[in-house]
Amino acid sequence: MHKRTLKNKIFDFLTPLLKEKGFKAQKSKDRFVRKTAFGFQGISYHLVALGDELTLTFYFLIRFDEVENLWHQVSLTNPKKQPDTATLIVEQRHVDGIVINAYTIKDEQASDQALLYFFENNLVAGERLFQNMATLEQVTALWNKSPNAPINFMKNLEKRAIKGVILAFLTNHHNRIIPYFQIFLHTYHQR
Repeated sequence: MHKRTLKNKIFDFLTPLLKEKGFKAQKSKDRFVRKTAFGFQGISYHLVALGDELTLTFYFLIRFDEVENLWHQVSLTNPKKQPDTATLIVEQRHVDGIVINAYTIKDEQASDQALLYFFENNLVAGERLFQNMATLEQVTALWNKSPNAPINFMKNLEKRAIKGVILAFLTNHHNRIIPYFQIFLHTYHQR
């Protein structure tokens, strides 16, 4: 199965189902997005060709406009792409309740099974994630579990430190600003 064929199938299959849940398809960006009071929630995917097979992985995205708007004052992200960045990007394998890391697609039948499984099972776990990460306080609590260790949705320690400072500032946890700034300086000096 070709990437383009599977991409079209993903959108043909999931668009009507996700529309019922408030998501709009953004085919050119390989994602579905639902606007929220704080930014957006989204579902994106990544396809990797391995010989005659494709590996399909889904991601759950959560954007807090307040965080991203402050982040982009110091980031080097292209200004045209700044409205599309997510505060959290969680690969499906890191969401509680999801047992499938990725889907191997060999043919149309396998793609149908993978998309149906994602919609019926993994999307439920993704919706729980969206509910559990719907406020800055919830995200700050997750961010601060272990500030010096990588977390499943932010492997870049420098970016994590800067966004940690932003979250601490926005949630009035000023005691967390200095530790995150120190982490940033430490990782910056290790380059």
